[in-house]
Amino acid sequence: MNRKITGHSDLLPNRKPGDPKFVDHPIPDKKGRRIFDVTMFSGEAAMLYTRLWRYYDYVDQFVIGILPRTFTNIPTNYSFWPFEEELKQFMDKVLIIREIPEDRIYKNLDSHKSFSYEHSWRVYFLEVIRQKFHPKNGDLIFASDLDEIITREGIEYLINHWPTQQIHPLTRHSQPNFLYDQGDWCCPVIFPYSDNMPDLLTLRKRVHITPITREVVATHCSWCFTHLENYTRKKNAYSHQEKNFWPKNDDSYTFRYHWCRFWDDWKMNFIKPGLAHTGTTLKNLLPDHPHLKYLTSPYYMLDITKTIWEYEDLDTMCTSNFPSREEWEKKAKAKGIYVIRTPLPVTEEAIFKKN
Repeated sequence: MNRKITGHSDLLPNRKPGDPKFVDHPIPDKKGRRIFDVTMFSGEAAMLYTRLWRYYDYVDQFVIGILPRTFTNIPTNYSFWPFEEELKQFMDKVLIIREIPEDRIYKNLDSHKSFSYEHSWRVYFLEVIRQKFHPKNGDLIFASDLDEIITREGIEYLINHWPTQQIHPLTRHSQPNFLYDQGDWCCPVIFPYSDNMPDLLTLRKRVHITPITREVVATHCSWCFTHLENYTRKKNAYSHQEKNFWPKNDDSYTFRYHWCRFWDDWKMNFIKPGLAHTGTTLKNLLPDHPHLKYLTSPYYMLDITKTIWEYEDLDTMCTSNFPSREEWEKKAKAKGIYVIRTPLPVTEEAIFKKN
């Protein structure tokens, strides 16, 4: 049985009709209840813009952690480029946190030490919401990675069928943009607030539960970047450092899986062409902005000149193996791009040492 996500009962007039950042129809009545959205920003400006644009008309308060260092202890200098001006229209609802108290940083939260800094932020968010905004029992908290974003249709369904227990919306995982489907994803989580609820981290781990709908009502465009440098930065920064090794951390390898539309971070598989925004429309998926066109283009290609490849390699690249280390070194040196990237240390001391 398929249920259509409409969510248009009990509607109120739009607060600012005609404003392009708002939805183009009346919005559902939350009946005095509030929605909070918490997430972390690690330089993915396109996803931040998309998230705020989708959520603004429904969410009462955003809490965004802009991390002063990566999960691997690299000092950060993030910016909102190239969307600085566009994001200003949403900032009246945004609280930005740039640091958490040192005594809130967990160093032995679980067996995965490289995740402890990331987890510390998730734990701290609930404390901030309680202190700053005094939520009431039953208010909703959206907690997800920045690129795990509920669709507008999904939010309206939630408002009209207000959850009374922790849920996760059925999410479509896509790479390298919204047009390629890698299957279902589980991890955006929605919590009804309670004064007795544990931290968001503990709750977020309980994600393998029945989705609220059978339709896809959220998107997870993972590793959806415009430049090779974005991929390098992500690989050096995220918690999964066990995956940051040659050739996977090489630009030529990145170009190959991007061009061939396959992904092997978790497993090697070709990504199926197919819209990753089932249940919504392209108009409601992301803003109409020239710097976001790559997210819906089937033809977008990374910069081949920074790799060992030539244009004549494109026809055979996807059906042949990645070159051996010896072959790769020869080609890389010939093009002047010979760089060996080694994984960063992920010991507890390396992650938590003072900058």
